[in-house]
Amino acid sequence: MNGNLDVLKWFYAMGYIDPKAKDRHGFNLAHEAAAFRLTPVMQWLHSMGFLDPQERNNAGNNVAHLAVHDGELDMLRWMGLVDPHARGSNGRSLAHLAAELGHVKLLEWLHSVGFLDLDAKDHLGRNIDDIACANEAVKVRISSVSKCLSFLQTPSPFEWSI
Repeated sequence: MNGNLDVLKWFYAMGYIDPKAKDRHGFNLAHEAAAFRLTPVMQWLHSMGFLDPQERNNAGNNVAHLAVHDGELDMLRWMGLVDPHARGSNGRSLAHLAAELGHVKLLEWLHSVGFLDLDAKDHLGRNIDDIACANEAVKVRISSVSKCLSFLQTPSPFEWSI
């Protein structure tokens, strides 16, 4: 990866690329770096002042939404500057995406930093356990909203189904 970052820096120094330029899908270098787990590129973009963590692509996703798709927990930890409650164009939060894709470690981290809202709904009115169960990525057993808090205090609130 360091070679790729060095090439990227060289392209920038030569004036061949504009790190803030977007493609037809609204992706800039930060979006690409997040989608492909390129934390060193994200750190370089940040150090150069080119990282706007709230900037969205055409689908309404910011860099954190793209990092969640690959379960990139280290990048999300590093990007503590991202709004964890930001919603994509479909109304899904980081927790919605993590639940849909079966990223238990991300859900546990979001919970540990206080960003897991079990009642948050997307544009279709679905909360994270609805999405997880519908996609059969993670089975979350919650019988009522009143049990949610005690449920999250258990050592492993998620059950894998095979």
